[in-house]
Amino acid sequence: MEPKFNGKQYIITDFGAKSEIGFDNQEYIQKAIDLCSKEGGGTVVIPQGYWLTSPIELKSNVCLNADAGAYVRFTKSKEKYPLHYTEYEGRRAIRTISPITALNAKNIAITGEGTFDGNGNAWRPKKDWKMPAWEWNKKKTSKYIAEVEDGLMWFPTESAYLGFKNNVDEKLPDALEKAADFYDWYRPVFISITSCENVLLRGVTVTNSPNWTIHPRYCKNVTVDGCYVKNSKEAQNSDGIDVDSCENVVIKNCVFDVGDDAICMKSGKGREARKLIAPTKNVEIYNCRVYRGHGGFVIGSEMSRGVENVYVHDCCFFTTDIGIRVKSALGRGGYIKNIKIDNITMCEIGGDCITFSMGYDIKSALDIADNITKYYDDDIPVIGGFEISNITCDSAARFLSIDGLESSPVKDIAFTNCHVTANGDIKMKNAENVTFNNVTVNGKAY
Repeated sequence: MEPKFNGKQYIITDFGAKSEIGFDNQEYIQKAIDLCSKEGGGTVVIPQGYWLTSPIELKSNVCLNADAGAYVRFTKSKEKYPLHYTEYEGRRAIRTISPITALNAKNIAITGEGTFDGNGNAWRPKKDWKMPAWEWNKKKTSKYIAEVEDGLMWFPTESAYLGFKNNVDEKLPDALEKAADFYDWYRPVFISITSCENVLLRGVTVTNSPNWTIHPRYCKNVTVDGCYVKNSKEAQNSDGIDVDSCENVVIKNCVFDVGDDAICMKSGKGREARKLIAPTKNVEIYNCRVYRGHGGFVIGSEMSRGVENVYVHDCCFFTTDIGIRVKSALGRGGYIKNIKIDNITMCEIGGDCITFSMGYDIKSALDIADNITKYYDDDIPVIGGFEISNITCDSAARFLSIDGLESSPVKDIAFTNCHVTANGDIKMKNAENVTFNNVTVNGKAY
């Protein structure tokens, strides 16, 4: 159910906001939001102009509308973005406050034709192979470079670099105090919407996120309609939208162009997440386009509370690394079931057109294999119950890859009317009851 708002308007300039470079409008935008909510709701209007601001919090019955030509850019500072305990990937975590938050609110919206800029370049590290050569040549002399599994990573500040090198245990009583020395490492998701009901995002452009871009978590009745999510190709962890332990979600008419997974279903990771019964369920996604991303439509790898009843249809994925991507690992547990994907067009997919993998976290999987007696049946994920139909893909490295577990094969996957041009066809390991009806790869029938 979409939220509804009365006709009252609260224009931020009436509260002291100024469209001036260097002027922080947080106090005035928040005053407008607070009064709007207190007086029963309405619309807080951000007019055309450049609006610099620190973090803002949405409140119940408030629609935040950015007019066409409004550019809202968020600052970055220790004073305005304090560290706090939150949840990330279904686990207790330390992060800074997000640029936009909503907590336990009802009937909220972010709308309009304006742009929200998360100032992510000030937060994010970058990997060498994701950067153009000219940019890496400028950064490679920095003293804040570390080796990672797939190359080298540049960090924008010393505290981000040291945070990567020094792991702070979030369970320690003084964890926040210890983490303060590595402040920049704890970059926030951009739009954090937690335990809210009747949520709408419509029409806005959201760009330059520090981390995940749109993150609804434990929410009911979420609609994302006609939004444009844009992050640079090299932006680390810059997922477009991560639907996390939510129910009754519609994502439609959106465009995603990001540096990580584009449209992603999640529900926490591991045993800690599974302590709470909160699957992601009842989701419909349609008429969306993805221009870049590690995956066009993705489930996982955090799916430990379960993902079920998802219908994806009438979407186009262009130049993504993978088209449809389902990923999990030993130790996650949980399930993925009752997923229907229909009428998807893909072009120039860098890897697999469609992939199912239970070995996403290789390091974790190897650790489990070496210590198998420490793990139980509920640590083993279950993936099955997919109907995938009317897929057209022009150019991919391979049509299909399935990599299940011997103890939990990927099963009950039905492909119908799928026609693909690819360098490779089908690779399956630990898969059961995978059927093909009118499926061709490079003209060869399966």
